[in-house]
Amino acid sequence: MGQAEAVMHRRYEAVFFDMGSTLVRPVQPVPPVEAWALALARLGHAVTPAMLAAAHERAVQEMAPALQPLPPGRPEEADAHFAVWSDVYRRTLQGTGVTGDLERAVAALWEVWLAGIWELYPEVPEVLQALAAQGYRLGIISNWTSTLAETCRRLGLARYCTVIVSSASAGYAKPHPRIFEIALDRAGVDPERAIHVGDRYETDVIGARAAGMDAVLLKRVPWQEQCGNDLSRPAPDPASAERPQLLEPYHPTIRSLTELLDLLKPARRAG
Repeated sequence: MGQAEAVMHRRYEAVFFDMGSTLVRPVQPVPPVEAWALALARLGHAVTPAMLAAAHERAVQEMAPALQPLPPGRPEEADAHFAVWSDVYRRTLQGTGVTGDLERAVAALWEVWLAGIWELYPEVPEVLQALAAQGYRLGIISNWTSTLAETCRRLGLARYCTVIVSSASAGYAKPHPRIFEIALDRAGVDPERAIHVGDRYETDVIGARAAGMDAVLLKRVPWQEQCGNDLSRPAPDPASAERPQLLEPYHPTIRSLTELLDLLKPARRAG
């Protein structure tokens, strides 16, 4: 082939992502008492954010034993997980004196949690669209409640990520390898042909490697958060804009998901 370059077969078929601090960040503090107060006001309930915060803290303390993570091997209890948090919301509302149609008020609190307090990092749609166009199977693996799939749908993530696995629905939490194995099974991909991207070394990198997958550690630098994560703006310190660094073999570190596109480019060799 002379001096022409030939593209080598790419290594991966699937790319999985963590959710919080990887694809999304909270718009409101958690618990989102300001947004809850507004939602309840639309239903005719005059409740202050301070009242909601205090009542929610009491409700969580009262329900603490039931809020423990699901034991391994018990995915059938995922619906109970949702029910327990609904009970927390009922107790929160009762603690603020809300009466009448309590279930409608509980639904309003869930509505805020599902998508109202979350926003995508700016580069996420472009990166997911690019990877999907390249033929990668995309998915999400996250320590999250059983509302993860609905939150992804409302945020537009489900159009790209066809496999969505939460710890509540799987019955296993990262770094347990089983939650990764469940996602791999649903995607129909062997572990050595998949890579996981997340912001926590202890759960995302260690967990993925335990399941036989490769992993990328996402460490968003402080200046991105300070300027609203606008990746079009240069970093104040040019020396900090280095290429991804390797922690150890197959554990690259990136500063934004945009860098993932470069990492996943097929290797090239001279022909």
